[in-house]
Formats: sequence, C-alpha cells, structure tokens
Amino acid sequence: MPAVVQWAAVHDAPEYVLDDVGTPIKHLMRASGDETYDRLHAIWDGAIAQRFGLRQFQARVKFYDTAALLIERRDNGPHGISDDEFLGRDSAPWRAAVGATPRIVPWVTSRAERNFLRLCARLELAQ
Repeated sequence: MPAVVQWAAVHDAPEYVLDDVGTPIKHLMRASGDETYDRLHAIWDGAIAQRFGLRQFQARVKFYDTAALLIERRDNGPHGISDDEFLGRDSAPWRAAVGATPRIVPWVTSRAERNFLRLCARLELAQ
C-alpha cells in the first residue's frame, strides 16, 4: 500500500490528542509567533510514522487536505471572507483541485466511524 494512501488515512490522528484547532486560529497563532501547536503536531506525526512504519509526512496529503478544507468551507462556511483570508495565505494553488467538486453530504457519526475503521483495516492500520 503506498505510504501516501496510509498517511491520508491517519493524517489527522494527532488531533485525537491535541484537539482540532481551526485553520484561522492556527494562522493567528503563527502570525503572533506561536508555533507550539505545529511543533506538537510534528512530534505526533513522527510517532505515528514510527508506529505504522511510514515515511515522514507526505506533502501531497497536506495539499489535498487543504483542498478538502476549502471544499468544506465552500459548502458549510464560514462565509463572508475570502479563501485567502480563511487560509492565511494565497489559495490559488488549490482552486483547480476544488473546482467543480460535488457538494458535501455529511454522514452521521456512526456511519463515518464505521467507514473509517473499514478503511483502516483495508490499509492494514488497524490492530
């Protein structure tokens, strides 16, 4: 199984411990010089890579994760600010990836969990 696919499945795993901090908040933290969350996330990424025998984090996963974030924002908000403002940087690299993707249809928690665990088993990440 390609490492990029395995990373895609577990790329947000540090948020289980660190909590999910929204992109605009992370941008404000970085702008003020506070890189604590980024450093902790990197430590957890390293631990996850070691645990599952993965190479270090895949940049392609981060690219598509940001594209997914912009799709979520398009469909669910917040509205009233630009993608550039939301990301805290130029959003041009992701515009083509966001393109004409279909609208997101949310799953109930039980369905999301069931599908995620099936994916982990298929990718040999479940123990």
